[in-house]
Order: sequence, then structure tokens, then C-alpha cells
Amino acid sequence: MDLSLLGKKIREERTKQRYSQASLAEKLDISTNFLGQIERGERKPSVETLVRLSDVLGSSLDYLLLDDSRTKNPQEYLISDINQHLAAFSRSELLYFYNIVLNYEELKRTECV
Repeated sequence: MDLSLLGKKIREERTKQRYSQASLAEKLDISTNFLGQIERGERKPSVETLVRLSDVLGSSLDYLLLDDSRTKNPQEYLISDINQHLAAFSRSELLYFYNIVLNYEELKRTECV
């Protein structure tokens, strides 16, 4: 979990809802100082606090926790994630995977004709 991104999103949602840090902290039953630390990415909230934040702010947990690239462009995220996995493959594993892709493409072509 990227704490700075989480904190930024919480701050943005709090200001959209026109909550002060003090009023939101009171609704969440946490200190204003702790909420400020969460918003600055210095502290990690508990799951319980995240759920309450989501409820009070009317935001989904997915939105608060996930990087925008995953939610805004899932295909681009998927390609990036596949590339990260491939980077850990040995040369023989890469060749094996490459052949799987080629065979899949050939199968697709023959089924579509």
C-alpha cells in the first residue's frame, strides 16, 4: 500500500466533502494528529479505520487503496504487471512463454477463419 497516495486521496475526499481534519477525526474516533499523519503518508491506518473512512467519505476501499493506473487503465496495468513477472524469468522460461503466446496467436487465427 502506497501510504502517500492513500493519504493524498483521503485529503482530497475530505476536502470535497468539506470536512475539516478535526471534524473528520471526530467522526472516525481518532485524533486530529493521527488523521494528519495518515494524510501525509506517515502512518498506516488500521483496516477498521480504513473502512470507517470509506463509509464516512463515501469512497470505495478500492479507490482509496489502489493506484489510479490499476483502476483507470486496467490493460496498461496488466501489461506492466506481466512485464514485471517476465523480468524474473530465466532465458528458458522466457522462450517457453514466448512459444505459448505464439501458439495461442496461431490457434486464434485458425479459429477465427
